Amino acid sequence: MLIPMVGIELFPDEDFDQFKVLVKFPEGTSLEETDRIMQKFEQAALELPKTDVQDVVVNVGLMLGNNEWIAKKNVAQILFQLHPKEKRTMKIDDMMNTMRERSRSISGPLSVELEKISGGPPVGKPITVKVQGKYMDEIKRASLALQAYIRTIDGTFDVTDDFPPGKQEIRVEVDEEKAALYGFSTQYVALNVRYAFDGIDATEFRDGDDEVDVVVKYDQQYRSSINDVLNLRLTNPMGQTVALRDMVNFQIRAGATEIKRFDQKRTIMVTGEIDRSKATVDKINARLAEKFPELEESFPGIRFEIGGEFDEFMEVFQDIIPLFALSIILIFLILGTQFNSYIQPFIILTTVPFALIGAMVGLLISGNPFSLSSLYGFVALAGIVVNDAIVMISFINTRRKSSDTTVCGHWRSIVNGGRLRLRPIILTSMTTISGLIPLAFGFGGKSEWWAPLANVILFGLLGSTILTLFAIPCFVAVIDDVKRSRKKARLKLRSS
Repeated sequence: MLIPMVGIELFPDEDFDQFKVLVKFPEGTSLEETDRIMQKFEQAALELPKTDVQDVVVNVGLMLGNNEWIAKKNVAQILFQLHPKEKRTMKIDDMMNTMRERSRSISGPLSVELEKISGGPPVGKPITVKVQGKYMDEIKRASLALQAYIRTIDGTFDVTDDFPPGKQEIRVEVDEEKAALYGFSTQYVALNVRYAFDGIDATEFRDGDDEVDVVVKYDQQYRSSINDVLNLRLTNPMGQTVALRDMVNFQIRAGATEIKRFDQKRTIMVTGEIDRSKATVDKINARLAEKFPELEESFPGIRFEIGGEFDEFMEVFQDIIPLFALSIILIFLILGTQFNSYIQPFIILTTVPFALIGAMVGLLISGNPFSLSSLYGFVALAGIVVNDAIVMISFINTRRKSSDTTVCGHWRSIVNGGRLRLRPIILTSMTTISGLIPLAFGFGGKSEWWAPLANVILFGLLGSTILTLFAIPCFVAVIDDVKRSRKKARLKLRSS
């Protein structure tokens, strides 16, 4: 119930004193034109305070996107190396917002994305939606409608998709009926168009030890305009020549640079960033999930599916539940062997829910989101918090072996266990808590990655220690009462 209040974040943002600007231009943009426009970006970058920016590196024709290098004439990137945050006057987010505002006045780019260098393995964007369907035109229209809706949500920015328009191309569609009347098949027409403009290997000749292919195709002056395509003449089996324009339809439009598929379905990825101070990943995705049925009704045959950071977090969450269950089972088996009982291990394991409550309250107090590191902290916590209960249960068992086994003796062992083990339990917990305080609260430097894990263990251990001192004696007393009641019932049954 507390998870929606603290928010979800797969990998907390770690300040690495770097961010980059990824710029894409329309397909067909020359390297010279890309360089000319990037000089404007460079000028805007150099206007940032020199007290904050240590170095600016501009790569034209090269870009690192989605953890892979892209070498194309129409891409570029700017890498900012910043001074340590202790010496900066501006935060990274403020500098990125400044650069984003200045980039909007520069015309020419197809898209401009700002990306912070973060820790951990590469993950998807905070907002990532798979738009899947059969026809790319319909998928693109659906993705544009989704982008328009996402932009209306407060706290979202840099909303785009991964299907930019490609180069202008001439699309020739053969009219099968007309082609058949002239004695041509669709395959024959397509092959002749390809041979005329792309060429065909006719033969090869030797130049010394080298083999040189001979490619036959139309001369450049006869394949440089639309009319050259339509005036292409084909000869049928009867010896008649027919112009291509008499049996085809054509249109000029932007083609696709690439077609991506997920689960063998054509897919366009709609992505976006989130202002963490205004929104969280889980809340944004909840609103998107509510919108999907309406969009799917407006675009029949199109399917929307949430992916990216939230999807990866849910996969990790599902994988870690069996790990957590396995750790509980192992703890139970070890304790059962140690105490020669299967009831007392259950009493000891009641400290785990207390620890989880304290850990979630700790995340709420510290302001840390529910992340992967905190998730591992929960698993580790299960093995740490049982120590106090083990100390108390073990002491109670020892006292009972050395004293009377009457009702009064059982109560006295419980009271003495709480009284005499109070100091060791508190000292055991406080030494661990004290060691975690600097890491949890950032004394001497805060780590966004390790602080949530430290907070989970610290507050979980604190909550379980306080509750253990009160709850464990109560549970032991309850079990004693149940045993006595069952014993009395058996005695009555025998006497009757």
